[in-house]
Amino acid sequence: MQIHKTLPLRKGKIIFLKKERNMILSQTVLDAVDLSQFAGRFVNDNDREEFFGPAGSQHYRLLAWLSTQFYGRTLIDIGTHKGSSALALSYSGVNTVHT
Repeated sequence: MQIHKTLPLRKGKIIFLKKERNMILSQTVLDAVDLSQFAGRFVNDNDREEFFGPAGSQHYRLLAWLSTQFYGRTLIDIGTHKGSSALALSYSGVNTVHT
């Protein structure tokens, strides 16, 4: 997997520095992601069921796991509807999430 680090340059240009990084992912790893820290964040039962759904049926466990692969980084969630993806990206607690 290619991980890109961005550096701002003059006149708003951005340069991407490629860095190789191996990530191991399996259904077992995603099923082990404990999203219970977000249990009190949902008012709507349908949203709660969707967010806590099993890996493979929803993407929130994948996003939470991805957040653990970075430390002290800025993660950007584009296309927010209700903020659940951004919430999942905040899982690790050591990154900044913009949405």
